[in-house]
Amino acid sequence: MFKMKEFLRRPDQLGNIAAVLVFIFILFIRLTKIPELFYFGIDEEYQSFLGWSLVKNFHLIWIGLSVADTGFYLGPGLVYLHALLLFISKGDPVILAYSAAVIGIITSTVIYLVSTNLFNRQVGFIALIFYGLSAFMNYFDRRFWNPTTITLISLLVFYSFCKVQKNPYWWVAVTFLLGLIFHTHASLFVYIFIAILIGIRYLKTKKILPIKVIIFSFLTGVSLYSPLIAFDIAKNFENLKAPIRLLTRVGDSGGVQIFDHLAIVLSTLSRSLVDDYSLQIMVIFTVLFLYGYYFVRFRKQAKKNEAITVLFLCLGIFMLSLIIFPGKIYDYYVLGIVPLFYIFVAYLLSKLPKKFITLSIVGFLFLNISLIWNLDTDHGLIKKKHFIQKVSTHLNGRQFYLDTADQYVFNGGWRYLFKMYGQTPVSSRADEMFGWIYPEELSNISPRYYVVIGKKEIDSPKPPTIIRSKPYSAQIYEISSQ
Repeated sequence: MFKMKEFLRRPDQLGNIAAVLVFIFILFIRLTKIPELFYFGIDEEYQSFLGWSLVKNFHLIWIGLSVADTGFYLGPGLVYLHALLLFISKGDPVILAYSAAVIGIITSTVIYLVSTNLFNRQVGFIALIFYGLSAFMNYFDRRFWNPTTITLISLLVFYSFCKVQKNPYWWVAVTFLLGLIFHTHASLFVYIFIAILIGIRYLKTKKILPIKVIIFSFLTGVSLYSPLIAFDIAKNFENLKAPIRLLTRVGDSGGVQIFDHLAIVLSTLSRSLVDDYSLQIMVIFTVLFLYGYYFVRFRKQAKKNEAITVLFLCLGIFMLSLIIFPGKIYDYYVLGIVPLFYIFVAYLLSKLPKKFITLSIVGFLFLNISLIWNLDTDHGLIKKKHFIQKVSTHLNGRQFYLDTADQYVFNGGWRYLFKMYGQTPVSSRADEMFGWIYPEELSNISPRYYVVIGKKEIDSPKPPTIIRSKPYSAQIYEISSQ
């Protein structure tokens, strides 16, 4: 006969119940106000234009997005994914919002499974809370751009590294994931170097890889990288020459900003736990203290668990690569470290007294839940959609030029949204950057109206009509008559 008291006394059952309850809460948080909190800016617009161009006229493409201003191009995988999603939604970017939420939920699940499998359920439980309920990650996981999959792929690469020592066929998974990296984000390229180090270490302790593993790994890697091979052959290997150009340019500009990069990495990692600048120094020193405490009391356990060694290797080399990177870095470059950092901190906490663990989790939740609940919805997709519909209703099909008060690189996204939610401008500020993607939509027709999003005034014989929909405003100038 089932006895509830005995069931609840079993720590494994209590752990399962706690994990399920936390996961349900994460689902609630992650699935709340999805379109309202979805950010659609210039990066999302760029990818959407590329994806929509394939929907309108499908053709094979060999490259995807460019990596900042390095001259290096990623593979086209994400562009094809974008095209598929926009095909399903008929161009409506709201599907990207829901896709981002699903990826965030999947990553939350994966960090729990990976941490539990490599360490124990307690580590998995703490890491799940950190990732799923971090205000920092809830912000980034509500965007759909090429960094969106960084955390998920980083987790899977780390897990595969840990498994190769026990089963050589995991090298096929490693190769597959390294191939995916060339279609996602350049910050993960460091895993190629780490894979080489793990491979050397593997060959020192194991026999030579089975021939099947070598063949399957080679074919997998070449298949995923093949679009970029085709591009390089056609373009005189311009893509492969990009790293050399970057190093030359940095040498001319004065070198690497090591201390600036270190500050960004440490600041981002502290924000991933507590997104409060006043507490960041305390968070960093606490983690360093726990790190020292671990080495004094528990360092011998690292020899018993291969995953600890791999975790320290990945964290250390990844951080070092960002610090010495010969170019500018941003906070989202650190996303690949964040899930590993969560596992690292969760592992350290799991070795401490339960009261300390409880206080740490309660403090984390107290500082993050309120921030999540108050995430800015004023600049989300729904607000922009309602504003665009209001402006388009006033224009009533009349031709217009679309401009922004600020530079478009800092205030982009509007042309694609006007096209999908209102009416397409005959010309726009965005055309300077993205016109090459939609040349058939460019027009020499003189617009009747000049529409400015934001607080920018131009000389005009007539005062503008102002359309407001908090927090946005559009000044509409009549510049010609028909």
